[in-house]
Amino acid sequence: SKEVFLKSLRNVKGVSSQDIETALIGARKPLGSLGYSYTSFSIGNENRADVDGFNRNLGIAVEVEKGRGGDQIFRDLWKFLVVDDIVYGVVIIPIESREGKDRLFRTTVRKFSPLEPRLESLGLKGLAVIGY
Repeated sequence: SKEVFLKSLRNVKGVSSQDIETALIGARKPLGSLGYSYTSFSIGNENRADVDGFNRNLGIAVEVEKGRGGDQIFRDLWKFLVVDDIVYGVVIIPIESREGKDRLFRTTVRKFSPLEPRLESLGLKGLAVIGY
């Protein structure tokens, strides 16, 4: 139901991933109504991992990106791997950059694909990439 809205946001300069999160995660939002909420995890004595949406019952963490597919997706992956409560990780990323030059979804899938046979040994049962 948010497809047109999300596609329009990915092409607007100055829109942040928090703007996208607000459309998806919250009390009366699609992911919020399914039990997802912003969650902060303590890792060791001094580190924290904040995830945009986490469903405690299912162990699914969701990270929403606006257009930084580069290093940000690896930070998302790091969170998925270091938090024991996270069983499945989901990255929601634009299909293409605002300028239409970069194919962010395709690049993210390509970067994550070599991990597929290793996921369980890394502590994840699944890793999904959703494009908007």
